[in-house]
Amino acid sequence: MRPQPPKPVADTLPSTATLPENFIPDTVLARGVPLGRYLILDCIGAGGMGVVYAAYDPELDRKVAIKLLRFSPDTAGPESQGGPTRLLREAQAAARLSHPHVIAVYDVGLYEGQVFVAMELVEGVTLDRWLRETRPTASEILAMFLQAGQGLAAAHAAGLVHRDFKPQNVLIGQDGRARVADFGLARTALDTEPPRPATEAPTPGSLLASFERLSVKLTRTDTLMGTPAYMAPEQFLNKPIDTRADQFSFCVALFEALCGVHPYGGEGFGAIVRAITEGRINEPPRNRRVPRRVLAALRRGLSVEPAARFPSMPALLDELGRSTATRRGRILLAAGVLGLVALGAVSYLHARTTRAQLCAGAADRLRDVWDAPRKQAVHARFSATGKAYAEDAFAGLVRALDVYAESWVRMHVQACEATRLRGEQSEDLLDLRMACLDGRRQELGAFVDLLAKADAKLAEKSVQAAGSLSSVEDCADIAALKAPIRPPGDARTRAAVTALRDRLASAKALFASGRYAEGLRVVQEIAPRASALKYRPLESEALFLLARFKAKTGDIKTSGKLFLQALAAGQAGHDDQAVAQAALALLYNASGQHQFERAEEWAALAQASIERLGNEPKLQGDLESLLGHLHSGQGDFPQATAHHRRALEIRERLLGPSSLLVAQSLTNLGQVYDDQGKYDEARGVHERALAIEERILGPAHPDVATVLQNLGNVLDDQGHPEEALANYRRALTIRQAALGGEENSGIANLLNNIGAVSFRLRRIPEALEYFTRSLTLRERALGADDPAVAMSLDNLGTVLFRQGRYAEALADHQRSLAIQEKALGPRHPYVSDALVGIGRCEWALHHLAESRKPLERALVLRQSTEVRPVERAEVEFTLARTLWDSRQDRPRARRLAEAARKDYAGADASPADRAEVDAWLAQHR
Repeated sequence: MRPQPPKPVADTLPSTATLPENFIPDTVLARGVPLGRYLILDCIGAGGMGVVYAAYDPELDRKVAIKLLRFSPDTAGPESQGGPTRLLREAQAAARLSHPHVIAVYDVGLYEGQVFVAMELVEGVTLDRWLRETRPTASEILAMFLQAGQGLAAAHAAGLVHRDFKPQNVLIGQDGRARVADFGLARTALDTEPPRPATEAPTPGSLLASFERLSVKLTRTDTLMGTPAYMAPEQFLNKPIDTRADQFSFCVALFEALCGVHPYGGEGFGAIVRAITEGRINEPPRNRRVPRRVLAALRRGLSVEPAARFPSMPALLDELGRSTATRRGRILLAAGVLGLVALGAVSYLHARTTRAQLCAGAADRLRDVWDAPRKQAVHARFSATGKAYAEDAFAGLVRALDVYAESWVRMHVQACEATRLRGEQSEDLLDLRMACLDGRRQELGAFVDLLAKADAKLAEKSVQAAGSLSSVEDCADIAALKAPIRPPGDARTRAAVTALRDRLASAKALFASGRYAEGLRVVQEIAPRASALKYRPLESEALFLLARFKAKTGDIKTSGKLFLQALAAGQAGHDDQAVAQAALALLYNASGQHQFERAEEWAALAQASIERLGNEPKLQGDLESLLGHLHSGQGDFPQATAHHRRALEIRERLLGPSSLLVAQSLTNLGQVYDDQGKYDEARGVHERALAIEERILGPAHPDVATVLQNLGNVLDDQGHPEEALANYRRALTIRQAALGGEENSGIANLLNNIGAVSFRLRRIPEALEYFTRSLTLRERALGADDPAVAMSLDNLGTVLFRQGRYAEALADHQRSLAIQEKALGPRHPYVSDALVGIGRCEWALHHLAESRKPLERALVLRQSTEVRPVERAEVEFTLARTLWDSRQDRPRARRLAEAARKDYAGADASPADRAEVDAWLAQHR
């Protein structure tokens, strides 16, 4: 007789006899009753927060578990405050979490006013039952808890705090994998719950007394009845709760499992709570041998004060995983658990092992795509460039592509096992996931093909290009895979689509590597063929890539039209991803051309598409970043700051604290801080960005030069000119070495900055040389009407003014004003530089009537935006002299000069400027 498999479980399923008083015992739904799109099969349990059903999902052809949350609004406790709306929001937060050691939440919704959660149906047992029935060794217990801990850590990384971790809330499937379940009490880490009024807040004494009245005893096996046994002290005392509360609960459960007794054992809940809040931990029984290092880690995790615990779950897990016994236990764990779950049946274990072979060999599919010989070939090409940054770039590239390949293999195995081993998804869905993974493999292969022929330019951009590979995680996004994007109806068209997508993968690799001219030729040939197939998703993909190539090769007008066509094709093909990407590109174009109203329209469309994708974090981060640039371009620096901060938070949550996209957001934020005169904040984020890029790309990489340049800007603004020059000159050396003597607009920017600092250090001939070189390079690289050219003209005019060449300086400032008003509009803060220059030159030429008008405009602009005090002082003092000399309003002239003296008192003003104002005020009374 074959062994009976374990009963499916999906969550904590205590007997209905233990339901709380506020549970509403509605009639159990009958078999076949529709609940949303699902069909009820059986009631498989009930718990304190609801009834759990086995159900069938006809759309995805799989069984699921559905928990129907039932609470009375009149009697429910504080955990249910907010009613169905809050429960629905919390369930949606849990649904965004995807991790092998967390119960997968597929869907959330409302049924007759109550929240339901559709989730993974797991065949297996709860952790507490596994501990009772299998009597595992200490090393096996620790290994199983480490799996559960990884699930908690993943929840924390996604912004969730479980708040009810206990062995009954961990499920162990037939595959031996632990999954954390029941996020019914979870809160997002960013939630802020208002504390109860002081008159209602429990004191330790009153709380303990209330628990004593319950007279709840320990069971015969010394395990506590109820969740409070695992609660952290701060949960009893109504203090703020964060991820460290979960860490405490985890350590309580693990201590209990390893030692056989609760760490705070006693005769009632009052005694337990008193021991928890006072930090009195029991010694383990002498017959239980727990590694000393493990016990020490548990004691730290059980600290009364959250700050004394480990800073995070990963830190706790890392310490627990250092035990030698734990490492040995991991090796034995899978076979041991499988045998125990199957009640020791060797035949079942053999059968499952045989089935597991169906999903083996995923890594072999990356042979000749990214393996040791391919790495050697790429390394040889990088070394042949002779560039100083080549070795660092190769090391960063290997790290990035190894992570990508490991993610691909893991996703391939998970997708296969979900159908072939666990039966939780249909063959059709497996086909969709495998098609997605095949596309990612083709894209990786095309990219590595280019790397094996890399030149210096590709080696420079390789790590960033690796970051642009399509996400493997998207192949687990069931909603996106099941979106109404149907494959072509006939086999011939499907084959043609597949062939063109292969070529598009190569074109994407060319784009990522910066080989725009070559890639443009490829995609120009692909795009008409894609359109002729009348398969709109492919057409949108090809048009979008063609538009990006056109933009990179300078044809902005054509690229805009192509982005519009790509967006239309994406809408026709029901491809929200394509629509969002095209809308973001159109937002970028419009913002760069200072078409701000149009840019806001594209931003709204992008946001709507991203919301339809479930607020996909990568796209949402891109949108926030572009909105930051949009508001910065309009001079709205507070809004720009808010958007760049949100982009940074999203990217840190998605990619961790040290990625190139995080460095990009830090750089954006630093520039806006600098624009607002918040130099300490700007310096801090630029230094963090520099550390990230040097670690990933190496100290000689050209992108590091960009961060050095931004940091130099802040140091200059802070009044540290020599430090700023050191950063600029190091950046210039890096760029010149990378370009082999070739000069471009990036070098022009550095030349401009060196000239500016030289001018402030009164090195006038040196400043004139650098400004002249910068202007020449910018005109050559960007065209005569670019705003960057206007900046060089203003700087050159300022030096000429200092040399007494007023007419030449005036001509440069007037040309700058014409460029900036056309590009930025007459009210942009940057226009004030040219206006001040014109007013100052007209005053020096004794054209007093012509001097006042531009200075009054400049004063309004600089008073209405956040600028450095020294910039206000500059226009205030120049206008004061004009008013005094023209005899128009001398009292106002005195007031303006006094305001200038006050503004020049700041740290970023030179003593010479302050002395000049003081002398003028002394002479003009």
